[in-house]
Amino acid sequence: MQCSYCGDRYTDDQYSSEHKATGHKWIVNTDADDPASAEDKKLGFVTVKEADCLNAAQLQKTCSVCGDTEEKVGAPATGHKIKDSTGKLVDPTELCKVNDKLVDAEGNKIYAFESVNENCPVEVKVDARGNTKHFIKAVDHVMETVEEHINCEDTDDNKSYILEKCKNCDTVWTGADSEDGYKKTYVDEAGHDYNTVQTDGKTSVVVCIEDKGLNTQDKYLEYMRSVVDFTTYQANWQKYVAAWNNAYEITSKPNIPTQEENGNPVRVVFDLNGNTLTMDLESADVSSKCVWLVQNELVFQNGNVVVESNDKGAFDVDAGASLTMDNVVLRTDNNAIRTDPTSTAGAEINLTKTTIYSEGNFGVATNANNVNNATTKDVVINIVDSYIYMNPNAKNEAGKGEITDNTALFINVPSKVTVDGSTLVANRQVVMVRGGLLEMSDSKLILEAATIDGDSLTMDWAEGNTAPRAAMLLGNKNRASQTSGETAYQYKTTVILDNVTFDVDTADRNVVIASDYEESTILKQEDTKWPANTADADKTFDNITTMPIMVYLDAGSCVNDKQIDFVKGYDAGTIKLVGCGDASGTY
Repeated sequence: MQCSYCGDRYTDDQYSSEHKATGHKWIVNTDADDPASAEDKKLGFVTVKEADCLNAAQLQKTCSVCGDTEEKVGAPATGHKIKDSTGKLVDPTELCKVNDKLVDAEGNKIYAFESVNENCPVEVKVDARGNTKHFIKAVDHVMETVEEHINCEDTDDNKSYILEKCKNCDTVWTGADSEDGYKKTYVDEAGHDYNTVQTDGKTSVVVCIEDKGLNTQDKYLEYMRSVVDFTTYQANWQKYVAAWNNAYEITSKPNIPTQEENGNPVRVVFDLNGNTLTMDLESADVSSKCVWLVQNELVFQNGNVVVESNDKGAFDVDAGASLTMDNVVLRTDNNAIRTDPTSTAGAEINLTKTTIYSEGNFGVATNANNVNNATTKDVVINIVDSYIYMNPNAKNEAGKGEITDNTALFINVPSKVTVDGSTLVANRQVVMVRGGLLEMSDSKLILEAATIDGDSLTMDWAEGNTAPRAAMLLGNKNRASQTSGETAYQYKTTVILDNVTFDVDTADRNVVIASDYEESTILKQEDTKWPANTADADKTFDNITTMPIMVYLDAGSCVNDKQIDFVKGYDAGTIKLVGCGDASGTY
């Protein structure tokens, strides 16, 4: 209502509510033969046009009051339904094998078929025999790669190519672009991607082991003063190792340079990108060493390494060299990693997030053959968030993993060793330290059951790990059979533990300590003390007033007095225990 004088408007709420629009009243579809869904029928929709091969169904509902209509899409297009000569339904989207003589007005190849769908809207023709045919355009071939032959560098006789076939048909290619019935396409060579990156001020490089041409150090240096780098590894890896199929095998060590022109070791990185590199190396790098003598800064990362070495260890880190494994699983049928320091140079081993499965005697070990007790440089070993498992097949396969005379971590030269967040498993000794410094934290030592010849606290400590069985063996014991004593392993042992757990059967030993050294070794130690004003000529073993500490263990309360065994005949006053419960003190 509106006032004729002032123009004000007024709405009567009661009047308005009584005269609101009623809304449409749709006619419910009760036609049982209508292909529309029950839900659509309930809403009043009826089928105006049924779905056919190419088009969805069209639905419509009508208001019984005003006659207005609404439309919606119903069932989707059915797609062509075609039977081949055997009566089997076939997919026309894969019909790429065509009769070249069948073309439409625009010259497109077409395919004649008998449609199972009566509502097929495709053009219908009648051939000369009176047969009704439907015609659709043939689709393009969908090619997929069957084989790749990609080279780092092409030659006239060996060019990079791929072989393809159509995944929808059995078309056989003939002519110049065919090989064995496949379509052959020549592609660009992968190249070596010789880009260098700087890491901690050093040139970081990666070897392209697929490359057969770089067979001399000079050829490597000619390209980039080092080796091949896979900086764009993620993007280019398949080009380099298309033949790997996630596994690649070499039967000889790649010929890689060891030193740059300035004499520094070359850093060589094998980034496996999740692949497995198997080394079936029948002969050793050096007859007295392992199959791979590391003489540079060698790095393996992000994958699996399998070394089938037979009677030789896998890796030997030479003096002045280093071996790093980062996020690697190393499996070997013999010793895994050892190092040989000399009087002029130490060595370095770094394991991070790495698992070692070794069927040999040693997981990570040092070798004292070339050691000078006085001048040998320290070996540096870092094991972080890693796992060393000796004799891994012993519980799983009959006749496998029979070597129980094994040690996961064996140190017998001046060393600085760090173990953190790691688990070590072995049968004879899990850890043996015959010299050097070991700091171990947040780790676990598992001594698995084994029967070993020569397992007594009174036995001679011979070469290597020929010593009593225990989770941790510390110090040294000269051979009783030698009147002059044993001249090897004549240096101090220091072990510091923090949150280290021992998984040892009640009948087995946790920690065994020995301290029996040559008299000359005791005399030369800095903490050896004599009476005041003793002349050098009078510094004899009988005149010592305070013995040097040759074996120091700070167990951090990880072991107690009942878990420590002493080898009888130790040099009194040379053993100091801290954090060992009631066993703490000097012995």
